[in-house]
Amino acid sequence: MPLIDTHTHYFPSRLIHGLARRSDSPSVENEDGVRYVRYGRYQRFPLRSAMTDIDAKISEMDRFGIDVSILSVTMPGVDGLGADAIQVAGETNDELAEITSCHAHRLGWVALLPMDEPEAAGTELRRAVAMGARGAMIYSNVAGRPLDLDIDAPVFEAACELDVPILLHPTLPLTAMTLQEFELTSTLGYLFDTTTAALRLTLGGLFTRYPDLKFVVCHAGSLLPYQSGRIDYQAMNRPGGHGPITAAKPSEDLRKLYTDSVCLSPATLRFVVDFFSASHVMAGTDHPQWPIGDGLETLAATELTDAERSAITYRTAAQLFNLPLAEPAASTTTSAAAD
Repeated sequence: MPLIDTHTHYFPSRLIHGLARRSDSPSVENEDGVRYVRYGRYQRFPLRSAMTDIDAKISEMDRFGIDVSILSVTMPGVDGLGADAIQVAGETNDELAEITSCHAHRLGWVALLPMDEPEAAGTELRRAVAMGARGAMIYSNVAGRPLDLDIDAPVFEAACELDVPILLHPTLPLTAMTLQEFELTSTLGYLFDTTTAALRLTLGGLFTRYPDLKFVVCHAGSLLPYQSGRIDYQAMNRPGGHGPITAAKPSEDLRKLYTDSVCLSPATLRFVVDFFSASHVMAGTDHPQWPIGDGLETLAATELTDAERSAITYRTAAQLFNLPLAEPAASTTTSAAAD
């Protein structure tokens, strides 16, 4: 069965150069011969080869039988770069277009946007899609500013006009200072920040204002599916008797969201599919932050019908990202996840 990885990251050299010029976070720093991206006082991650070398990326895809990967730039992107954000975002998208054009049958990409300047971000999304971008990735806050339907309207409007998805990925959580111990930033903070951002937008009328918007919440819906009953209850019983923005329960709007399979728990993934339906769930690995094999083993171990599995592995992604509907040829490489 063909496999499209919709949650996999790449960090272009032009973005690295843009961050390396900085002394304050976000920045790139070197330690013992290893380059790290710094995006907070305590947060950083190493720039592994599969994050910066497209041949290494494709080699990993071949090893695990991934037919197509949709490349996205992980946090912090250009958030917090100030006056340099627009230029660095444009250069980064140019590089993504160049790289993927050389491997068009294996790679797609989504744009990096300068969300500090929403008007410029909408313009850049239009330019990137004209170069071949399949959508855009934004983060759960913009260098500390919450996402907002009014402030960020140019981005949402452009995505609707272009009929491309917006992917919501976590970044340095607004609650980061309370999450320093026990790896709580990665374990919980990212999910809480993404959940908060998605829920604020949804309760604020995201799908009332943009009924055709394709909005993807990464990491198996974050915390949204598991709190849907509480969300509905609180929305219908707000102080003063005010109901939700729309006539529907919030959970009905939440089911319009898309998500991926990144969770490392078959039971969790089964619940996610039951909540969103397979037509709104797509395969993802979060590579190279997480090992590809772990994500694929989770997907393989989840109890799914043949129709659900084909939707998750490639059909939903092909439709959402406007990829050719012809099924890719099955990989001749034995999947390491099955070894």
